[in-house]
Amino acid sequence: MPVNSDPEIHNLIIAANMFVKRDGKLLVIKRSPLKTYMPGFVQPVGGKVAINEGPLQAAERELFEEAGLHVKNIRLEAVSTDVHQDGVNNWEAFYFSGDYDGGDAHTSIDEGELLWLTPEQIKQEKILDSIERIIDNIHSPDHAALFLNYEWDEDNHAILKSLARTS
Repeated sequence: MPVNSDPEIHNLIIAANMFVKRDGKLLVIKRSPLKTYMPGFVQPVGGKVAINEGPLQAAERELFEEAGLHVKNIRLEAVSTDVHQDGVNNWEAFYFSGDYDGGDAHTSIDEGELLWLTPEQIKQEKILDSIERIIDNIHSPDHAALFLNYEWDEDNHAILKSLARTS
């Protein structure tokens, strides 16, 4: 019997994302308007975790593939679980941050436009609630990793079900 045959166990798409910090700004990507999922939304650079890698390796790979950059001083910022009504498109997303450590940022037309923005500028863009919470946490004096749990309703609105912080 397959491990995930129990309907009470998540079927998850695993994603990994990286906020790059440089000169008081964060590197984010404004998703291409041609994207099927979340066109025009601003988020950190990232993508799906491949079978042969962990979330941190995926975040570093995606950052290099989509932006041509490397980071140092990496830390886990958040893990967000997003459960959708259809039960199929559930996501477990890992969010990391790191200090810029080299490379020349390049934009991928397929993915979207890379932007260096202040936290305040990012909050003026079209973003998910989780992104705003993570950005606030990155700049908080009592900074700790966040664990977020969202449930999405039939109208595709996210409802925060729980929020926890490591100490």
